Amino acid sequence: MHPVQAFAKKNAAPDVFKGVYFSLEGSTKAQQASKAIIKKLSGHSFVIKEEDKPLYHAACSMASDFLIVLLESASSLLQKSGNTPEQALKILLPLVQGTLHNVKNFNTRSTLTGPIARGDIKTISSQLEALRKHPPHYEMFLKLASQTLEMAIQKNKISSQNAKIFKALLEEK
Repeated sequence: MHPVQAFAKKNAAPDVFKGVYFSLEGSTKAQQASKAIIKKLSGHSFVIKEEDKPLYHAACSMASDFLIVLLESASSLLQKSGNTPEQALKILLPLVQGTLHNVKNFNTRSTLTGPIARGDIKTISSQLEALRKHPPHYEMFLKLASQTLEMAIQKNKISSQNAKIFKALLEEK
């Protein structure tokens, strides 16, 4: 029984589990006992095969830890442009909260926004140029922009001509 939840503190109140999903594995008896506990916590459960645990854990790390890494990176860039760490986070949180709200109410693919989804080549070009001076951020941006481009292509958000231009930009190093 494993909760899909981030715990910033060890002594979290039981209500932190309300609405949370728990992965289950083990015997039928163990799963039934776990489901009873999860129900009392107002959570949800799903069964996972042992061989799928590495993918499950990778997905959880990406959704939680990597979001923190992205926010730290974005905050760092805002700090380089003159903001304090506190200001940077205050600037970014409404954006992130709005994005999560959109994903919750729609889905990841239909809520994709930003310069790639808009086909804004000029903006991506200027962002890449600015980020070249910050190699770790530049490398992360390239990888994530490439994934964003693939999503935009799959959802027909951009023209094939713009997709080719973006691919060329993102493959230039």
